[in-house]
Amino acid sequence: MAWKVEFKKETFRFLTRQDKETQERIRSSLKLLLEYLGKGIFPFREMDIRRLKGKRKGFMRLRIGKVRVILKIDVENKTIRIYTIDYRGNVY
Repeated sequence: MAWKVEFKKETFRFLTRQDKETQERIRSSLKLLLEYLGKGIFPFREMDIRRLKGKRKGFMRLRIGKVRVILKIDVENKTIRIYTIDYRGNVY
């Protein structure tokens, strides 16, 4: 079974409202994350992924320039759930 990405409605809307360059950077980063996970590698250092603390414990943050992607990785179901995509000042 291959890895898949699930978006919340609001996150997909944010993605479609961005300029083409930003959209492509986000999509290529997510594709790269899928490639790493498909090989069984968790790319924390390579892709600047951090575990979040506090009330967002259990979530991870992927940094793509000024954009932050808040996600959860479900290894058992091979699913990446994207909860929030926004600029740094708005996401936290």
